[in-house]
Amino acid sequence: NLKYAYADAQAAMLIDSLQPTVLLAWGDVNYLSNKTRVSKNAWEKCIAIDKKSVDCRLKLAELYNVVQEFEKSQKLVDQVIAIDKNQPVAYYIKGINLRDMRGDTAGALQYFQKAIDLDNNYMAALDMMGVLLAAKKDPLALSYFNRILEIEPNHYPTYYNLGMFYLKTEDWNNA
Repeated sequence: NLKYAYADAQAAMLIDSLQPTVLLAWGDVNYLSNKTRVSKNAWEKCIAIDKKSVDCRLKLAELYNVVQEFEKSQKLVDQVIAIDKNQPVAYYIKGINLRDMRGDTAGALQYFQKAIDLDNNYMAALDMMGVLLAAKKDPLALSYFNRILEIEPNHYPTYYNLGMFYLKTEDWNNA
């Protein structure tokens, strides 16, 4: 419930507005409320206070990606990887940035795969790999879609993606 989450985060800010976990939550609820400037400021403050903050950097990198400031997003994910090279979200965002900034889907695939290697259940990365490979009519896409269905058997967008893959490859019966 966003209304209650906002009230809780606001109360926490009144108690200790310099606590990195409070700033992370404050940024989150404002981001979900489409108050991205407040989110940005909270996460920047969090990073200034906690020089090793991975979570605030990832949130800020995601925000910069959404507003298409890819270089800023890329700088933050590179910082996260320097702090902890085992952060799947950092590699995922790095792949998204590469795809959107340079149109380099082939290069982006390696980062999505790295995210999956670090977290076999990373649904967004599995989906992205499946969709990008399906667009190239690569049958390897099926293994990513099937992995998603192993994790969540009723994931209807994946059934749609499977159908579209089969349609593109003219496999009418499976489509």
